[in-house]
Amino acid sequence: MIPKISEGQSKIHKKTMAVITTGGTIAQKIDLLSGGAVPSLSGEDLIRSIPKLEELANLKVFPVANIDSRDMDFQIYTKLAHKIKQLNEDLEIDGLLILHGTDTMEETAFFLNQIIHPNKPIIITGAMRTASEKDADGPRNTINALRVILSSQSNNGNIMVVMNGNIINGLAVSKTDSSNVDAFNGGKRGVLGIVDEYHVTWYNKPIHFNKFKFPKTYPKIDIILAYPGADGSLVKAAVRNGAKGIVVVGYGVGNVSKKFFRTIKSVLKATADVTFLIQSRSPEGNILPIYAGEGGAVELQKLGVILGGPISATKSRILLMLCLSNNYSHKEIHYVFQKPERF
Repeated sequence: MIPKISEGQSKIHKKTMAVITTGGTIAQKIDLLSGGAVPSLSGEDLIRSIPKLEELANLKVFPVANIDSRDMDFQIYTKLAHKIKQLNEDLEIDGLLILHGTDTMEETAFFLNQIIHPNKPIIITGAMRTASEKDADGPRNTINALRVILSSQSNNGNIMVVMNGNIINGLAVSKTDSSNVDAFNGGKRGVLGIVDEYHVTWYNKPIHFNKFKFPKTYPKIDIILAYPGADGSLVKAAVRNGAKGIVVVGYGVGNVSKKFFRTIKSVLKATADVTFLIQSRSPEGNILPIYAGEGGAVELQKLGVILGGPISATKSRILLMLCLSNNYSHKEIHYVFQKPERF
């Protein structure tokens, strides 16, 4: 039988890992009274329930929240980011393991990669099945995440996601299935390797993106979907409610209807305080100024609408928020989304 590399490493020297807990399905059990899953386990409970973890490393638990990740917001993001920054600079900590719910895991990974400069391995993981289920995937995901942290190539400057044996670039990760344990993917650019009981195998190196200063404020950014018959009235409602930026999820390479276009035009004529960005409903591909006429990306760009890139609308919202909070000019924001080299 081939000896397990991780066990061999643990016999030589056990490293110290920070386990940052935020809740999520991995910390939930089925509540008979409510009939559904609710946050139930503390970070210490989770660690004690997976004895294998203590064999691989010395663990220190740092609770930040215990929520379902559907309730994740930028107040918690700020608390989480500051805790990560503190532990990232702690010389006694060799790596960070973040336990997180899957509903907003991709946004958290994307956000943290924009503002944290990792000098040690940082991995995010969670579970698709609650701790009440006999075939819960949380323990295996947590063990695999720790194995990746202990591997020689894990300190690569990217805060990664490890789920169902896949090592995924935190900038490119997406939840692509609502219920399957194999729910996370990195698309064409994001799968970095795989991890199993015996090996951590790396296929690719992560390509990095921007780094921003810690935001002091989070300007309100709304996402509005284009669909047949949409006239853009939701755009006006968002502006009335204080939106400083609007991500429009359009068609194809970045197009909207004539009515939607005219609404954007009227808003931009009335105020210069709102930044518009056009994204696509398509999960793959870029935003390109190909189509002219009212509603085409060519005319949207002439209005001052920033053309997005090959990232989702929710990630674009975070990126635009960070640009505005760092007082980027329109030209600088355009470059962030449309620079010639991308991750």
